[in-house]
Amino acid sequence: MHIGTPPVIGADGILYGFYETPDIVSVPITPAAGEAEWTTEVSVPKDVKDFYIMLSVETGKARLFENYAVDITDK
Repeated sequence: MHIGTPPVIGADGILYGFYETPDIVSVPITPAAGEAEWTTEVSVPKDVKDFYIMLSVETGKARLFENYAVDITDK
């Protein structure tokens, strides 16, 4: 899985941070069928709640990704 550098999406619908496409990441974050822990650091206003991160997962074809919004509110 490549995640690039994803932005954080707040409940206000605003994207915070810059998106770096996952196809320029030098190596995958996780091996096939593996697990990994990672962090993201994005500054957001204190009054914004309920955060999501866009997770890009490479499909069976190189540089073709499916994107998932993952709830990171409690992280």
